[in-house]
Amino acid sequence: MQNLYEEQAQLELVELKKVDNEFHQPRFNKLLEWIDTIQPSTLLDIGCSWGYVMEIVPRSIKVIGIDISPTKVIYCRKLGFDVFQLDILTEQLPKKFCELVVAMELLEHFNEPIEVAKRCAKYGRHIIFSTPVYSTDEEAVDNKFHLRHILPTEHLEIVSQVGKVREFTVVKSPQEGTAWSMSLVETYETNNLCS
Repeated sequence: MQNLYEEQAQLELVELKKVDNEFHQPRFNKLLEWIDTIQPSTLLDIGCSWGYVMEIVPRSIKVIGIDISPTKVIYCRKLGFDVFQLDILTEQLPKKFCELVVAMELLEHFNEPIEVAKRCAKYGRHIIFSTPVYSTDEEAVDNKFHLRHILPTEHLEIVSQVGKVREFTVVKSPQEGTAWSMSLVETYETNNLCS
């Protein structure tokens, strides 16, 4: 799996640009609203990619990132972030304290998104999940890095298995046909790996 994501990283690195704020802003606004609601002092960004979430989180929050791609980990470290390279399914993050886990656009990269959601739940008391909502099945199939098209109803079913859903919404981008299912979950996990 790491090879597939390293291929993706190399392709993205060629065209790496700052996040298109207009496109992503509605999703980031919802993320920041929920962060403000929880008021965490620590946050774990699982599948941190190029550090987009870490860049917008208030500096008062200690942020830790993990990603499977060595290229993305090196890039984020150069930005000054504390990032680990690991596979969420097969490796365990060194024990770190985190009040909030963020898993933006992660679940669709796995055949078993419920197992990934359960792994995420081990690292914090609250989780923010986000998955893309495609306007057509063809659009979903066109992304070879997304192994699943997770409909909003399925997103809700998956995250409900790891905790109490405090909020769920579909956030739309100004770009026609682009949206994300987003959920704020309080995990059922009482003995999480963070302390």
